[in-house]
Amino acid sequence: WADQSDDTSVVAVSFQDEQVLDYYVHNLTATTLDEQGNPLRTLQVKALQHFRGNAGTLLQQPVLVWHTKTGTPWRLVAERGLLADTGDELWLQGAVQVSRPEVSTVAAMQLNTRNVRVVLPEHFIETAEWVEWVSADYQLQATGLRAWLQSPVRLEWLQDVSAWYGSNATFSTGAASE
Repeated sequence: WADQSDDTSVVAVSFQDEQVLDYYVHNLTATTLDEQGNPLRTLQVKALQHFRGNAGTLLQQPVLVWHTKTGTPWRLVAERGLLADTGDELWLQGAVQVSRPEVSTVAAMQLNTRNVRVVLPEHFIETAEWVEWVSADYQLQATGLRAWLQSPVRLEWLQDVSAWYGSNATFSTGAASE
């Protein structure tokens, strides 16, 4: 999947005439808990539309927070998204920002890109798009990324990787543009 780079490869959803809106919700916040009752992830959306059948659920302005045992949550923000009916995969569409706040000895991090596939149970994200990853001491740019956002965090840059280290690396002024 990550070798494809056009927007239609990420999620091509077309609702046929037989697709019927099942329900909709505005300003939803939903938290998934683990077996001990601790939060695993929280999904906030401005609007949600679920369609009958297996078309999934359309999300407007989704914000996904992955809670961690170390207390440093990952925050994923997108223009829109599509949640699979299984609830295990989420496609974040348009401009996407992934961030983690500073904690203890770990600097804050921010990733700017577009069109991200999220595998929720594995804390895994991937994109074939241009990616900018910025921290206080470094900045990396690449085309394509696979990332496992559980400790230990693992990043796999796919191609055309450039990096800058030192005090000149600063946060970008915004997310990737079209």
